[in-house]
Amino acid sequence: MISHLDEIPEKKPNLLAVDLFFLADIPYPINLKKEFIPEHKKFIPDLLKGKAITASFSKSDENNIFYTYYFIQGLNAKIFNGIIVRIANDPSGQLAFIQKERSKIIVVLLITLLLVYFLIIIRAKAIVKPITHLIEKSKIIANGNYRERVNVAGNNEIALLSTQFNKMVNNIEERNNQIEEQSEFLFQANRKLNEAYKLLDHQKSLIENKQDDFTASLNYAQRIQQSLQPSPEDFADLFPESFIYILPRDIVSGDFHWFSKIKNKTVIVSADCTGHGVPGAFMSMIGMTILHHLVNYEHITDPALLLSRLDAEICDLLVHNNHNEQRFEGMDLAICSIDMDTSEMAFSSAQRPMIIMREGTSQTYKGSIYPIGEHYDSIQKIFTNTSINLIENDVVYLFSDGYTSQFEETGEKKFNYKRFRKLLGDINLRSMKEQPLIIHRTFEAWKGNSDQIDDILIVAFKYQKKKISNKISARDFLN
Repeated sequence: MISHLDEIPEKKPNLLAVDLFFLADIPYPINLKKEFIPEHKKFIPDLLKGKAITASFSKSDENNIFYTYYFIQGLNAKIFNGIIVRIANDPSGQLAFIQKERSKIIVVLLITLLLVYFLIIIRAKAIVKPITHLIEKSKIIANGNYRERVNVAGNNEIALLSTQFNKMVNNIEERNNQIEEQSEFLFQANRKLNEAYKLLDHQKSLIENKQDDFTASLNYAQRIQQSLQPSPEDFADLFPESFIYILPRDIVSGDFHWFSKIKNKTVIVSADCTGHGVPGAFMSMIGMTILHHLVNYEHITDPALLLSRLDAEICDLLVHNNHNEQRFEGMDLAICSIDMDTSEMAFSSAQRPMIIMREGTSQTYKGSIYPIGEHYDSIQKIFTNTSINLIENDVVYLFSDGYTSQFEETGEKKFNYKRFRKLLGDINLRSMKEQPLIIHRTFEAWKGNSDQIDDILIVAFKYQKKKISNKISARDFLN
């Protein structure tokens, strides 16, 4: 790019240089040999508003140079705001050239007139007519008509002077033609440059419109997705000490949480769908719809049975007629079903572990090795339940793999499961309101300026037994 920028002044004589600067906190040049003029930094706010600005600058030992600035908005403000284009033009060379040529013409004409004047004085009778003719032609040429020539007659001094005068006019005409050609070239180059700027501005507008339409569609899809998920407030009604931390990579997420209470059973789901963004959001809405039907209408609360039915439903939806085709759309999820009367929790999962913090010690429970939705030839997926007796103040964590898969800023290593389990152990004694804040700060510090690579979901709740009231009614007391 630097090489191409350096070639522009060679092809465009009216330009001294074309430089590019990345605008972040300050303008950074692409070519480190160039610098952004400090006196011109005051124009940056106007450039950000879309204005094109032309300003002059000169050093003590240089001519006055005109700089024209343009700003091209960037698409990812996390890296830089955009690009500043600086075009340097020094008109002093052309003006000096024209002035020099004019001075030459004037000097030559004056000399010629003086010669003619002295010749008229010395040889008035013999050369009055040729000199008059020469003066008339000189006036015409001095007015800019360089096509005129002096008639040469005889073989005397006047004829020689006329011949030399015609040669001088020929040289002047050639120089003038060169100047006109250069001016036309500069005009055409400037016109093409303006057309290129207009095209870039039009393309920028098209991209911005498409981006706005796409963002609006994603925001609408986000509202639909959020309407299908139970709210964190409802989750807090079931478990006062709890939180749901969800951080989509894009506007919509492929991770989702879901829960429902059927009589004395509470079913809690944490899922990570294949992909992220729009594809992941589609899978999440399919998963939530199927779970809603199985739990709330068929009253299935057994986690292993829910996984089997969910796998069958998704396979039927995605594979269609070809049941032997290997497909990879699906999801990983963990389900736990808690009997609120007996404090017994049944846990089953598809490739997602669960962590329980009990009295400062972490216990990990792994599920099946098979995901939901992916089809395997001649393999029967088996999902089993793990029974866990919860005690007071047990903290249960269900999570997707987005947090543990995140690379640090250098891109060399992931956060991984070991660091995540240690993080949960370090914050376990904190309140459930503080924990998501610490989790988020830790994630941002680890990620730094790098991009988030996946959706993140963490569902956590502290188990507390229901308090049974000892109050009895008057009727019961009398009985």
